Amino acid sequence: MTNENKKTLRRLDLVRGTLVLTLILYIVVALIMNSSYLTLDRLMRLRSDVVAALRNEGDSLLPLEADDTVDVVLFQDGYAVLTRNGLSVRSADGVEYSSHVLRYKNPCIRASGKYLLCFDRGSEQWSLFNSFRLLCEGTEAGDIINASVTDDGYVSVASERDEAKGSVTVYNIDGLDLIRWNSEHYLLDSFFIGKNRLAVISVASDKEKTNTVYTVFNYKNGEILTSIASPDTFPLAMQGKQDGTVELLTATGAISFNGETAALVYPYPEPSPGIFRQGNDATMISYQTISGSVLVQAFATSGQVLFSAEYPAVLSLACANDRYFVLTPSALYVLDSAGNLLLKKETSASEILTSAEISLLVGPSFAETLDLSSLP
Repeated sequence: MTNENKKTLRRLDLVRGTLVLTLILYIVVALIMNSSYLTLDRLMRLRSDVVAALRNEGDSLLPLEADDTVDVVLFQDGYAVLTRNGLSVRSADGVEYSSHVLRYKNPCIRASGKYLLCFDRGSEQWSLFNSFRLLCEGTEAGDIINASVTDDGYVSVASERDEAKGSVTVYNIDGLDLIRWNSEHYLLDSFFIGKNRLAVISVASDKEKTNTVYTVFNYKNGEILTSIASPDTFPLAMQGKQDGTVELLTATGAISFNGETAALVYPYPEPSPGIFRQGNDATMISYQTISGSVLVQAFATSGQVLFSAEYPAVLSLACANDRYFVLTPSALYVLDSAGNLLLKKETSASEILTSAEISLLVGPSFAETLDLSSLP
């Protein structure tokens, strides 16, 4: 080995050592500054990221199998890909933390800050994962309608039951059922909205009208905390908000349930709304105008319109952390809460996903992580 080669190896060793030391210091500082953030799962993810960095693995642009991909969801500071045969958990740079085989006919996925819940809608199976392993799984007595999961690993499964119009079962992280609540009305969904609280959305129909019923109960003791009916409405979509309210998008507008009343807070400015996306503290929605353009509005939980903008066409919308995303067939537009343009990026993606930790463009055959660190 020549002296020049020896010098090169020494330099590489020095760079590698410096990188490892920097990462160790980063972990120590993170532990001191934010100990609640670093769970064992996140530490294992960080370890995998370090190994991948040393091996020069990973890429912000990752191919997807177009014919096999069912859904892509954001998970922690990365994402998860649900396929027809399984689940893949990945970092923002596409490094695969784990993969799992699923034999579901109609696979669906939900994500919380710490867990992934996969279930077979129209069948009985569900499975709970962290970034690396299967934690528990269950089988319902009836077909699953919908399901959700908390940051503490509690699982809510709404399913059909012969003895009722539907039932909601809550499980802990070990898969042990805590409570089962039978509904008097036809179940649509259930989701966690606070400490020990579960919101259930159901529909009560008679010969004259359809009412949406919003029920909240304590899943630790079964106590019904509130039950409110919104007359002559049918929910198209629903979302638990950061302030504890629940927002329903109906045929006429957005209805907000605050635990005591149901109120129409945002009537649609145009008939027949199109693409929409409900966030934790805001909602974006689009409308086809008479002129042929697409009107996009963002509104707060209170119903206050934050901004309006028009585009030739819209494929996807997203919002988080006072950033608003509009994806058109040719470009992605990133806006602030006043509608000011922060970024325009040309892309062939068909969907935009965003959270407090990551923004992701998804196309028919790729997923691309966005670096928005330079934006205000």
